[in-house]
Amino acid sequence: MITRPDIIQATGAKLVAPGKQEKFDKIMIDSRQNTECGLFVAIKGKNADGHSYLNDAWDHGARGALISQKVKSPQDFGLFLVDDTVEALKNLGIFCSKRVTGKKIAITGTVGKTTTKFYFQKILGLRFRVAATPFSYNTNIGVSASFCNFSPQDDFFIIEAGINKKGEMDELSEIIDPEIVVFTAFGKAHLEGFGNIETIIQEKILLAENAKTIYLNGDNIYALKLKEDFSHQGKEVILFGLQNHITSQLSLLDYQLNPTEGITRFRFQCEGQVYRFQAPIFSPELIILLLPVLHQAFQLGIQEEEIQMVLNEILLPEGREKIYHVGEGYVIDDSYNANPISLHKALNLLKRFNHQGYQTWVVLGDMLEMGSFSEAVHQESIRSLEEHNIKNVILYGSLMHGAAEKVLSKNSVDGEYYLASSHEEIKKILLDQIPFPFSRLIVLFKGSRAMKLEEAIPTEWIEHETWNYSQ
Repeated sequence: MITRPDIIQATGAKLVAPGKQEKFDKIMIDSRQNTECGLFVAIKGKNADGHSYLNDAWDHGARGALISQKVKSPQDFGLFLVDDTVEALKNLGIFCSKRVTGKKIAITGTVGKTTTKFYFQKILGLRFRVAATPFSYNTNIGVSASFCNFSPQDDFFIIEAGINKKGEMDELSEIIDPEIVVFTAFGKAHLEGFGNIETIIQEKILLAENAKTIYLNGDNIYALKLKEDFSHQGKEVILFGLQNHITSQLSLLDYQLNPTEGITRFRFQCEGQVYRFQAPIFSPELIILLLPVLHQAFQLGIQEEEIQMVLNEILLPEGREKIYHVGEGYVIDDSYNANPISLHKALNLLKRFNHQGYQTWVVLGDMLEMGSFSEAVHQESIRSLEEHNIKNVILYGSLMHGAAEKVLSKNSVDGEYYLASSHEEIKKILLDQIPFPFSRLIVLFKGSRAMKLEEAIPTEWIEHETWNYSQ
């Protein structure tokens, strides 16, 4: 809850219309959000200006607004005038972040942020009150709004931090000021705003400026140098990852994928002790993201039996390796995001299914925000399909089509490649080429969010699923 004096103190706003509401229960950054007694933030974006939607916000429960220009508004609507509503929201987020009493855990990296956040919510939530940024609210706008909407009395605050260009992490660090930071991975993503991986890393580590504890994925080539740098700053640094890559407190010792049961059994070592778990998660990279969470859980006294009960029914977030079991095969919806590192991990998973006698298909869409690296990244992606022995491929999007024209014309490939121009065309190819019901077959859908490849999954398949771990 945020009061009228809170808003004025945090933002320096001028109250140009008092309205009737003294307290606001929720910050709204979308006028279509339903709430009661909300404070709407009128943000000027590329495609729309929030100042044009005050009436819509009122209809959905807003009773006040942060504005940067004088506007017509519903009667009894409280109006707080500031120079810049985004900056004002950031200052309001900092104000609310400082008043929370629980521990703040921030998560950043090229891949795995939302999944790691989800793990923290589910497992720490066994014993504690856990708040987390909703959806993919990982920018300064989303994180600020989240802190304003959190209850200050919660025990843990799990914050996802994402950036697209230089300067953004400095702002996020100021808003969050976390005690613990988890770095999931570093790789090629959002290169349009950074130019190279080294710049991305230098930007991301700003999040840990005041943190006391750092979890660092040791499977990354930059991990040891970063560990040394953080240790010199007096921070506790905990490496996690595969045993054969690192020597650390948190190591995944081994894992066994069992497609028939739909689970993976795994062992990991935590500070010298070995633990055994199983979960309906296929990718070892996603299991590795559990390790910092399990380490925190053990430190907080959460027992193995409690954790296993959660893992038995773990439901991964939408579009992030969402698994459908159809007949004797699987559909994997990994359509939420795509970059070279996440594609490599997805193809490694399919390779494991190949080794167990499964036929594999990949529906691969464009990977966006690669900047000047885009052409090379897409061509390398197509070459990776061949290296991972993927025989059946549907490519979707102009970038993938352009890369295919250059790569496939110069190299003979062992497999079938289809170029699709619409979701409906993808569905037609799949339904024409794949016998139904499935027989030891797996289909992966992978692409950037804007490609919306989840809409290309044939409804006939989903309607006949045997079970779905993500519902």
